[in-house]
Amino acid sequence: MKSFAEIREEVVNKAGENPEFRARLLANPQDAIKETVGIEVPADIELFVHEESANSQHLVLPRSAQLSDSQLSSVSGMGVVNNQPRW
Repeated sequence: MKSFAEIREEVVNKAGENPEFRARLLANPQDAIKETVGIEVPADIELFVHEESANSQHLVLPRSAQLSDSQLSSVSGMGVVNNQPRW
C-alpha cells in the first residue's frame, strides 16, 4: 500500500502536468484522487487542496497545538537567507 507521502507526490506531479486533472483536484479532491490513483479517500477524512500563488503561502500545523520554535520552523517552510527570514 502506498504511503500518504507517495500518494501526495503522485497527485502533485500529475496536477503539474495535466491542467484538467488540476482543475478536478481543486474542485473535488476525493474523486480526482480515486480516478487517478485508484485509492478511495475514507468518508471520515476531510481533504483540502489549495493552490499557492506568488503572493500566498499555506502553513499546515501538525495535530499537536504545542510546538517548540524548532518544530514550528521545520514545518513552516520558512528559512533564513543572509540572516533574514525568507519564505
